[in-house]
Amino acid sequence: MVVTHIRTCEGWLYLVIVLDMYLRQAISRSASTRVNRDWAINGLLMAIWRRQTKNRAMMHSDQDSHFSN
Repeated sequence: MVVTHIRTCEGWLYLVIVLDMYLRQAISRSASTRVNRDWAINGLLMAIWRRQTKNRAMMHSDQDSHFSN
């Protein structure tokens, strides 16, 4: 999961991208004008829905400050 912010003329846009490290592809993304848990969880849920894998998956996060609000 990659978290970044982008400055726009309307303010900051926060972006989370979920990466599939095996396929080396971005498999989902979520954008918001505020940093909160729902924003990150939406990106993760989209990745799970898009993959629809029957096998187990591993999620890793360093639990940075982005996820503590």
